[in-house]
Amino acid sequence: MSEGPPEVERVRNALDRLVRVAGLTYADVDKRLAEGRGFTTRVLHGVVGLKLEHIIAILKVLEIHPGDFFRLLFPRPASQSGGSSIARLLRLIQDPEPAEEPSNPDVESLARRIAELLKKESGQG
Repeated sequence: MSEGPPEVERVRNALDRLVRVAGLTYADVDKRLAEGRGFTTRVLHGVVGLKLEHIIAILKVLEIHPGDFFRLLFPRPASQSGGSSIARLLRLIQDPEPAEEPSNPDVESLARRIAELLKKESGQG
């Protein structure tokens, strides 16, 4: 497993845990992605570089909106105000018609589970 920046490893670990929490195997994810055998293992274990398209594809299999995933994984510190220049830029480039949220009643419970796992991982829980 290749060691990357801590943020990338955090994404890999979170995706790995989400796959397990969803009750799926890597082979299940490979089949749903129509990828070759071992693809998910190679991606989540750092054998191949983690790309945004890999993250999005796996999240689609898990029926998790990418915005929710990244907000939970990288929450904005309370000390940062919404008035920063990056926040203004982000507001400007946001799609005026955001993608429709998935209508899965289990998303909230899964989000709570993700938050619990992340707290345990960071030693806060």
